[in-house]
Amino acid sequence: MPSPNPEVIFVQSRITSPSLPPQPSTNASTPADELNTTGFPYLAIYPNLNLDWLSSPDCEFWTLPLHSDLLPAGGPGTSEAGGFVFDVSDFDMGGYEVVKTVGKREGSGAAKYVVVVTVGEGVVEGREGDLEGLLGESRGKLGVEGGTSTLVRMNFRKAEIPPREEEVRRGELFIGREYVVLHQIDSPPTDLEEQWGEKPILYNLIGGFGDVNSVLA
Repeated sequence: MPSPNPEVIFVQSRITSPSLPPQPSTNASTPADELNTTGFPYLAIYPNLNLDWLSSPDCEFWTLPLHSDLLPAGGPGTSEAGGFVFDVSDFDMGGYEVVKTVGKREGSGAAKYVVVVTVGEGVVEGREGDLEGLLGESRGKLGVEGGTSTLVRMNFRKAEIPPREEEVRRGELFIGREYVVLHQIDSPPTDLEEQWGEKPILYNLIGGFGDVNSVLA
């Protein structure tokens, strides 16, 4: 049974306003303009998040500005403080619990690369006793060395976000799939061939904040 609290929260996002230039940082094999309009090229990872902190009066998360004069104005959320972030971008959020982690990171700071592999339906079932082998199989296909590899299972998805079954089916969103493998590595993979019928998604680090040495375990 899923745990009551997620151990990692993923937020996938994309820019939807044509007024904003694309900033390609993921999946380098895909043209930037295609990423900006059809994919979700940005990923934020919040590992080992204390959900009690989110509801505390000291939580800075809820005080983050949602308006900026750097954003295009004129949308329904526009205010005197500038354009509204949700008028120019699209987000999907889900919480996952850790099932199994293998490997160890030798360096410090946030991993330079993250590879997300969606695990096809029915793959984990029947392999519960060999999850280390399942993760090793994924690592071998990617040709990665070092770093950590983690199998996670979804336990919630932000309810007010409308269903995006088409994007999930096309592989643009991995949030919505029950099982996902997360590889946190410091050298790029040598191969991004399909695994379990799904193409891995490669993310390059833009920045890390807070406890960037936190490891899912």
